[in-house]
Amino acid sequence: MPQTPDAMVTHILYHLRDRKKDFLPILAGENGDLLRYFSRTYLARLAEFYLPCRDLPETALPPEDFILNYLSFPFTGMLRWWIKNKLRQSPEQLAKYFTAVTGLVANKKAP
Repeated sequence: MPQTPDAMVTHILYHLRDRKKDFLPILAGENGDLLRYFSRTYLARLAEFYLPCRDLPETALPPEDFILNYLSFPFTGMLRWWIKNKLRQSPEQLAKYFTAVTGLVANKKAP
């Protein structure tokens, strides 16, 4: 799996685009819970890159499931926007948009 937020999101988006017949009905549907669950599954490794939490003392860190839930909302919004725009943007461009607006940064080493 790629080791930077941009590369990780790009990797996910390529999978979604390449298997769009399987995923588009889920992503375009109105079932928000299913979509957020799907997003959290793909976003699990991104939580470690979340910038606002990086300098907090260990006792002040929000739980990982909180961060995943938080990140799943902009991720699902991004996917719906991408679908609405007929997947015109490349996965690389979309990943840059996502990491720019969510505060995910690449300068933390992945475990």
